[in-house]
Amino acid sequence: MPKRTKAKKADDLKKLEGLVRRQAMRMIEVPKEERGEHYKLVRESLMESVRVLNVPGAEACELVDFLVRMIEALLFEMEAGGGAGGGRA
Repeated sequence: MPKRTKAKKADDLKKLEGLVRRQAMRMIEVPKEERGEHYKLVRESLMESVRVLNVPGAEACELVDFLVRMIEALLFEMEAGGGAGGGRA
């Protein structure tokens, strides 16, 4: 496997950041009681994205776990701020 450059790693990180934001925006629209099932789909999507980036096995699983926690944190912030439509006055 070819070594990734610093620029490539930074680009990959931006792509993952965008993916986390998009997933959180989608997740906020899902009713809370249905989110458990949705998280399974999100994990599958994230794993596929991580595979495309050629992240090795155990490291890929750790990265997906981290990304899911980031989605949960962003979702928590969005809900505390009033949801996808904006904050509260």
